[in-house]
Amino acid sequence: MMLLPIIYNEYWFISSYLILMLLVPFLNPLLKGMSRNKHRAFIGLGLL
Repeated sequence: MMLLPIIYNEYWFISSYLILMLLVPFLNPLLKGMSRNKHRAFIGLGLL
């Protein structure tokens, strides 16, 4: 567990941040093509 602290939730924030940074290039085009109502639904889903 000491060798892989990110995988074993010792640094959960870093893991979440890295995953988000990997997803940003795919999320940006998706978000740019959405209407205002779809943006709200997407935000609502993200908050769950």
